[in-house]
Amino acid sequence: MDWNNCVADKTRLLTKHYNAGRSGATIQYIVLHHNAGVNLTVDDCWNIWQNRQASAHYQVQSDGLIGQLVNDWDTAWHAGDWNANCRSIGIEHANNNT
Repeated sequence: MDWNNCVADKTRLLTKHYNAGRSGATIQYIVLHHNAGVNLTVDDCWNIWQNRQASAHYQVQSDGLIGQLVNDWDTAWHAGDWNANCRSIGIEHANNNT
Protein backbone atom coordinates (compact mmCIF):
# COMPACT_ATOMS: atom_id res chain seq x y z
CA MET A 1 0.00 0.00 0.00
CA ASP A 2 1.28 3.44 -0.88
CA TRP A 3 0.23 5.15 2.37
CA ASN A 4 1.43 8.59 1.28
CA ASN A 5 -0.96 8.62 -1.67
CA CYS A 6 -3.58 6.10 -0.40
CA VAL A 7 -3.06 3.74 -3.34
CA ALA A 8 -3.76 0.01 -2.95
CA ASP A 9 -1.10 -2.59 -3.75
CA LYS A 10 -3.31 -4.06 -6.47
CA THR A 11 -6.30 -2.74 -8.42
CA ARG A 12 -8.76 -5.18 -9.95
CA LEU A 13 -12.01 -3.29 -10.46
CA LEU A 14 -15.26 -5.20 -10.72
CA THR A 15 -17.31 -4.78 -13.88
CA LYS A 16 -20.68 -5.30 -12.13
CA HIS A 17 -22.41 -5.63 -8.73
CA TYR A 18 -21.77 -2.04 -7.65
CA ASN A 19 -23.32 1.32 -8.56
CA ALA A 20 -21.56 4.23 -10.18
CA GLY A 21 -21.45 7.24 -7.85
CA ARG A 22 -22.94 7.57 -4.37
CA SER A 23 -26.40 9.08 -5.05
CA GLY A 24 -25.21 12.41 -3.67
CA ALA A 25 -24.07 10.93 -0.34
CA THR A 26 -20.68 11.51 1.25
CA ILE A 27 -18.51 8.88 2.91
CA GLN A 28 -19.11 8.92 6.67
CA TYR A 29 -17.80 5.59 7.89
CA ILE A 30 -16.01 2.33 7.16
CA VAL A 31 -17.67 -1.08 7.35
CA LEU A 32 -15.33 -4.00 8.11
CA HIS A 33 -16.16 -7.55 7.03
CA HIS A 34 -14.30 -10.84 7.01
CA ASN A 35 -14.40 -13.59 4.42
CA ALA A 36 -16.39 -15.97 6.68
CA GLY A 37 -13.76 -18.60 7.39
CA VAL A 38 -12.16 -18.44 3.96
CA ASN A 39 -8.66 -17.21 3.18
CA LEU A 40 -9.46 -15.26 -0.02
CA THR A 41 -7.12 -13.24 -2.21
CA VAL A 42 -8.01 -10.12 -4.17
CA ASP A 43 -8.38 -12.28 -7.29
CA ASP A 44 -10.61 -14.77 -5.43
CA CYS A 45 -12.94 -11.94 -4.36
CA TRP A 46 -13.03 -10.53 -7.88
CA ASN A 47 -14.00 -13.94 -9.28
CA ILE A 48 -16.70 -14.55 -6.65
CA TRP A 49 -18.22 -11.08 -6.94
CA GLN A 50 -18.43 -11.23 -10.70
CA ASN A 51 -20.99 -14.02 -10.14
CA ARG A 52 -22.56 -12.96 -6.82
CA GLN A 53 -24.51 -9.77 -6.13
CA ALA A 54 -22.10 -8.40 -3.55
CA SER A 55 -18.93 -6.33 -3.49
CA ALA A 56 -16.65 -4.26 -1.29
CA HIS A 57 -14.19 -1.52 -2.04
CA TYR A 58 -11.13 -3.37 -0.69
CA GLN A 59 -9.88 -6.86 0.14
CA VAL A 60 -7.01 -7.32 2.58
CA GLN A 61 -5.25 -10.63 2.03
CA SER A 62 -3.78 -12.67 4.89
CA ASP A 63 -0.27 -11.68 3.70
CA GLY A 64 -1.19 -7.98 4.08
CA LEU A 65 -1.61 -7.15 0.38
CA ILE A 66 -4.45 -4.66 -0.11
CA GLY A 67 -6.49 -4.77 -3.29
CA GLN A 68 -9.08 -2.30 -4.56
CA LEU A 69 -12.18 -3.82 -6.19
CA VAL A 70 -14.55 -0.82 -6.37
CA ASN A 71 -13.52 2.83 -6.71
CA ASP A 72 -14.03 4.93 -3.56
CA TRP A 73 -16.40 7.28 -5.43
CA ASP A 74 -18.69 4.37 -6.38
CA THR A 75 -21.13 2.42 -4.19
CA ALA A 76 -20.18 -1.16 -3.31
CA TRP A 77 -22.89 -3.63 -2.27
CA HIS A 78 -21.51 -4.69 1.11
CA ALA A 79 -23.61 -3.37 3.99
CA GLY A 80 -27.01 -4.86 3.16
CA ASP A 81 -28.63 -1.42 3.19
CA TRP A 82 -28.65 1.10 0.35
CA ASN A 83 -28.12 4.19 2.55
CA ALA A 84 -25.30 2.51 4.46
CA ASN A 85 -23.67 1.42 1.20
CA CYS A 86 -23.83 4.97 -0.16
CA ARG A 87 -22.21 6.43 2.97
CA SER A 88 -19.44 3.91 3.61
CA ILE A 89 -16.30 2.26 2.35
CA GLY A 90 -16.44 -1.55 2.59
CA ILE A 91 -13.29 -3.40 3.58
CA GLU A 92 -13.15 -7.21 3.55
CA HIS A 93 -10.31 -9.14 5.10
CA ALA A 94 -9.13 -12.70 4.68
CA ASN A 95 -9.96 -15.06 7.49
CA ASN A 96 -7.53 -17.94 7.71
CA ASN A 97 -9.11 -19.31 10.90
CA THR A 98 -11.50 -22.21 10.52
